[in-house]
Amino acid sequence: MVCISRMTSEKIKSLGDTKVIHITKMSCKFLGSLKFVFTLSSLLFVGNQSVLSDFETKSYDWNTAKKLRTGVWHTEIERPTPQKMVINCLRIDSHTPGMKLYTTPRCSNWLDGQSETIRQTTRNFIRQSQKTDQKLLVAINASPFSPWPAPYQKEEPTDISGFAVSQGIVVSNQESAASLLAGNTGFLQISMVSTELDISNVETAVSGFSLCLTNGKPSSSGTQLHPRTGISLSKDGQYLFF
Repeated sequence: MVCISRMTSEKIKSLGDTKVIHITKMSCKFLGSLKFVFTLSSLLFVGNQSVLSDFETKSYDWNTAKKLRTGVWHTEIERPTPQKMVINCLRIDSHTPGMKLYTTPRCSNWLDGQSETIRQTTRNFIRQSQKTDQKLLVAINASPFSPWPAPYQKEEPTDISGFAVSQGIVVSNQESAASLLAGNTGFLQISMVSTELDISNVETAVSGFSLCLTNGKPSSSGTQLHPRTGISLSKDGQYLFF
């Protein structure tokens, strides 16, 4: 998945033949004791820093990235023109033994289209996991929600915009949305979700605003500047980028 400060057609070309969606919480979970924490709210990496000279070549040498844990690498990239942009990117090997994806579950008073989950900041989401026996290694924002705007620090019921599944339980029902799907058999897929899609094997799902890169070709993302988070898959489906 790619976590970047602004996602534009020009920047995402560097990921090559991947699919990328705009998203706005999702995490990568490993069983056992973890010593590293990553949140969007508080970037704790020291990591590798470099000026991104490879945007023009549409490539990045992951041998220069910092290994956070088996199967997880991080890099921080700066681009000075046309203005300063900072990109934090994680590459996660989906074939890593013990790796799981986890997202916010249903709230206790679940009501379709009204109170589907409890809204949390990414910081609180990952911090709370550290008090459990299944600690999260990394976490990012995922799935737009309403009402908006909302008081960010208030953990209240919210309606998710798009498809969401947590531990095999549907949190937000299917609708036409760009979604990341993780199956209980290990598959990963990014696609537009519709009511006709078979979701019987979906273990985890989150959605975003739109697809912005398909088969290596970017879609128009407008000209406004906004901090953005994105998720992508390598062409062979092995690597997940935040």
